[in-house]
Amino acid sequence: MFFYGDSNSRMFYDRVKSKMVCQESTLAKDEELKHSRKFCENRKNNITILNRYHGSPFNIAWGRYMVTSALYSPQRLFDTIPSQGRYFISFNHYLHFVAHHVSVYERALRALRDEIVRLLERNPQGIILLRGPHVSKREPEDYCVGDVLAQHLITIQKETFRDLQDRIIYFPTWDITVASEDTDLHPGCNSHLFDLMLHFVCGRDQ
Repeated sequence: MFFYGDSNSRMFYDRVKSKMVCQESTLAKDEELKHSRKFCENRKNNITILNRYHGSPFNIAWGRYMVTSALYSPQRLFDTIPSQGRYFISFNHYLHFVAHHVSVYERALRALRDEIVRLLERNPQGIILLRGPHVSKREPEDYCVGDVLAQHLITIQKETFRDLQDRIIYFPTWDITVASEDTDLHPGCNSHLFDLMLHFVCGRDQ
């Protein structure tokens, strides 16, 4: 299971890890553990989970930037996925792009789409899950951190992957976070969201 994207993807990784017994490895020093590349394996049950961060821009207009060696382009990630075997890949690309021109997001999704097509051609057992934007708010930076562009980005997501709609599970989180008035950058209902998303995945042939 690959969890690819931002810190909300990492929280999905942590959710799965809390439900299984596995040996975790990280590629970071202790003080950098939060944003490290993580890997947890249970050889007995043949289950492996990985957390990888998406490529630049990996910043929401403040704070330190990530070391580029810790970021993964779609090509770098997908090239590590074998051509045989059952793999689940979850994506969450949203908040790190809202502080940039919308064309940056469009290019990032097109690059992601191209690699998804290549993966599914060589491994049809890949299961792809794309998470939509959620409500978010952090004052006073609402213009660059909040959900001003969210509805437009949802349209871009749907248009970019329209011809792959039979191969990609699209999970919209907007209405859930609106109904629960959950406006944190890391929704308090993240665990619930992941459990719900997993219902769409378990038992699928493809």
